Amino acid sequence: MRHPGRWLVAIVGSALALAVWPQASSPGNPSVPVPVASAATGTPALRVLMLASFDKNLPSQRHLEEGMSAVLEPNSGRHALFIEYLDAARTDPTARQSALAPYLTAKYGTTGVGVVVATSTQAAEFLAGQPALLPQARRIYVDLPPAAAERIHQQDPAAMVIAAQSNYPASIQATLQLLQPRRLVVIGEALDAAGRDRLAQFRQAAAQVLPPDVTLNYWVDLPLAELQRRCATLPESSVLYYLLTFHDGEGAMLTPYEVARRITERASVPMASQWETLVGSGVVGGYVVSHRLLGEHIGRAVLAGPAGAGRVMPVVDGMRHVYDWRQLQRWRLDPQALPAGSVVMFREPSMFQRYRGTVAAVGVVIAGLLAMLGMLVASNRARQRALAELAAERSSLAQRVAERTTELDERVAELARRNDDLTMMKTQLALLANTDGLTGLANRRHFDEVLAHELRRLQRSGECLSLLMLDVDNFKAYNDHYGHLEGDRCLKLIGGLLAGSCRRPADMAARFGGEEFVILLPDTRQAGAQARAEQLMRTLALLNLPHAASPVAPLVTVSIGVVSVTRAQALPPAELLAQADAALYRAKSAGRNRIAGALA
Repeated sequence: MRHPGRWLVAIVGSALALAVWPQASSPGNPSVPVPVASAATGTPALRVLMLASFDKNLPSQRHLEEGMSAVLEPNSGRHALFIEYLDAARTDPTARQSALAPYLTAKYGTTGVGVVVATSTQAAEFLAGQPALLPQARRIYVDLPPAAAERIHQQDPAAMVIAAQSNYPASIQATLQLLQPRRLVVIGEALDAAGRDRLAQFRQAAAQVLPPDVTLNYWVDLPLAELQRRCATLPESSVLYYLLTFHDGEGAMLTPYEVARRITERASVPMASQWETLVGSGVVGGYVVSHRLLGEHIGRAVLAGPAGAGRVMPVVDGMRHVYDWRQLQRWRLDPQALPAGSVVMFREPSMFQRYRGTVAAVGVVIAGLLAMLGMLVASNRARQRALAELAAERSSLAQRVAERTTELDERVAELARRNDDLTMMKTQLALLANTDGLTGLANRRHFDEVLAHELRRLQRSGECLSLLMLDVDNFKAYNDHYGHLEGDRCLKLIGGLLAGSCRRPADMAARFGGEEFVILLPDTRQAGAQARAEQLMRTLALLNLPHAASPVAPLVTVSIGVVSVTRAQALPPAELLAQADAALYRAKSAGRNRIAGALA
């Protein structure tokens, strides 16, 4: 041991490394789902459209997508998944069929969609009622109650129907075994068919498994404030069982997760449920439906091809025991009493797990200090070998210099790669700078640049150029009546319509400002521009967007100004825009919902 200083540095460095080494996640912590390898690697590439009944922010929808993607991701680059959220909690998809079906046909009719998946009852009923929608695609209906599954199978016998797995008897028994209540209070709602079905299934299961000495109460359709007040004063022998609610009783829509969170933060007793997506909201957990497992089942059904078509199939192994560690601690429940194989989420690491790196580091430092003392003694006995060691050190120094040079070269290469990344980011930022954030169309700045370029090209070699300027009729009244969110949605739909009308590479649609849009049509004469404007008005009417506040029509309409110039009539950009604006003004002055051309 001839150089104790270097050994000490190495030991201390190892100790620091142990101290900062990432701690292993405890077995109970939530983990990212592992992608499930697909046996269908030889299948052709698929384009899959999912019609989701509810909003994308629902935890159940997120878990469903995670499970489905876990199966499809191993085939990344070959399969594409598109998702449309029908938001059935706020609007009825079947009431919007006249507009929704044409919209989906226009958006996906030419994309080669091979599979359409409808999740939950609302999306399934909509899809089953539209036999002409994407007729070339296989249909899979999933997460349906037994009665709805049979009804959909009768309506669409060629499709695959995957019934929802629900085991209320087992869920109730798991709750009774863990929490041992004397009184079970069930919270639910009967405002829709799904809520009434959940209540009916629970009542039937309770009649089968609930002991006679357990009192059963139902709190149905109560306002959230009243539920919070009642739950805060329940005696210790009570347990809550949550069957999902979507309303606060005062007109506001809430996710079931948010309702559960608000109730449990004030409740004096634990709450159980049958849905894994509620674990984390304050629910203890139980024998739960796992939408992540359901998503994996859907993914495998998609990859399996038409093998299950024409049948109603249950989900196999779609439920499991899942519990929240924090709630077990809150209600003083023994984790050892959980069923074998239970998943425990949000488990806090023990003191040793939390600080084991630090403890190991201290031990290594102490050992290093003792080792250093021994090395100092040995070093004093080895002075005669100092010259040889010095020569070796010089050789080592030369080697380190060479290694340092190599390291610097690698850093230079890394800087070059980062410079390439920055160049790519600059290009992407330039693209974003030219795009309107709401509609995805070109913005006013980019439009002005392209218009000036096209006018210069017209003067050099072009024949003609046309410009359409559109304004959404009575859009302020639309915003006042429906709200700004619906106003934004209206502008997005119109923007998509305009983008779809640009069939040639040189055609360009842009948002001019507010509710005004422009379409630039190079090499297009007045008659062609007039026909394009008429087609736009007909297509907009097919969207069937209601406008109850419009004095012009009960639907959303536009007024369009059309101007065309030839090479001999080429104007500066400002003058051409002024003529289009004047034509638009004449269309609006004449009563709106019409087309007006520029004056000769």
